Formats: sequence, C-alpha cells, structure tokens
Amino acid sequence: MSSIESEDTHYKVKIELFETNHNYLTAIMLNQAKKAKEEDIGHKFRWIIPAMSFAVFNIESICNLYGSQLIKNWELLESASFLGKVSLVSEKLDLEVDWSKQPWQTIKTMKDFRNALVHLKPKKTAAKYVFVEKTIDLDLVPRYALLIDGYPTNKKSLMSYVSIENMEKFIDAASELERYWSWSCYHKKYDIHRYSTPITEVLNS
Repeated sequence: MSSIESEDTHYKVKIELFETNHNYLTAIMLNQAKKAKEEDIGHKFRWIIPAMSFAVFNIESICNLYGSQLIKNWELLESASFLGKVSLVSEKLDLEVDWSKQPWQTIKTMKDFRNALVHLKPKKTAAKYVFVEKTIDLDLVPRYALLIDGYPTNKKSLMSYVSIENMEKFIDAASELERYWSWSCYHKKYDIHRYSTPITEVLNS
C-alpha cells in the first residue's frame, strides 16, 4: 500500500454493486410485443414467441431478485421449479397463491408454455375421423378429408399458446406479480433493492 493509500490518513471504503438486470428483460419483452402488434398477420409469431418467452424470463428473474433478498440460502433453492419459486416468495410475503385465480392462473400457463418451448420436440396428435363420400376418387379422398375438417391440433404444442391475447396476458401477469411483491415488501418494511445499487462500507472508521 502506497503512502497515498495509507489507512492512517485515508478511509478505506469497500464498494460492491448489487447488480440487477431484470429491467433489460422487461424492455425486450415490451419491444417484442410492440413489434408483434405492428407485424402482418401470418408473421406475428416471430415477435409473439420472444415476447412471451421474455415475460417468462422476467418472472424467473424477479423470483431470484426477491428470493435472494428475502429467503435465507436462496442459492440452494435455485433449482426449484418455476412455480415453486413463485410460491416460495409469495408465501414469504404472506400472499395467497391460488392457481385458479389471476395472475396465478396465467403464471401456470406460462410454465406450460416454457416447458413446451424448452422441451420442443415433434409430436403426433390424437387421431380424428372424417367421412368422405365414396363417390370421390380414392386418390383424392385424403385431400377431401383435409378440406372437410382441416388438420388435427395438439392443445399442448408450442403454437397452441401463441397468440396476441396470451402475449398480453403474460406481460400483465409478469407486471402484476412484481407489483404484488413490491407492495407487500413496502408494507412489511423489507428493504429490497429492485435496481442496481452500490453498497459501501467504511472499514477503518
């Protein structure tokens, strides 16, 4: 240590930064949602899926933001499920989690969407049956069958979740959950750093 840095003549200050990045996820989510609404029909999915994905990422990040400051040894719980983290933080703040009500119901759907996205794989739908008159040439029967009733659908496929309506629900749920937690922390007088915050300590006062 040089004389200019001597603890006899200078205070030694420890500086740390409590860094948060969830606001970047929020910005991306909202930007993608805006693009989705401006895009032509048939191409909206290119923006809807990222917007919905970042809404899910946003919730996961605020779970870690609040959980790490409210719950001891949170790092040991980081492998908990998506819904498990939401429940843990909510229960710590005495908020009742009812998966049949909003925003919890939408958050549960967000979990299903996340799983469909992360574990994306080809699936065969359940069969459906269509009757085509025998007056039709046999070679044309498959085409006629599709014209009559279209393709079968899978209610749990990735694209079954993709819509402007669901995108807006996801964004609302992410925003509402943080409002709930922030408001509860305020009333319970929990000092939560929601934004990047410098933490300083004078070591030789």
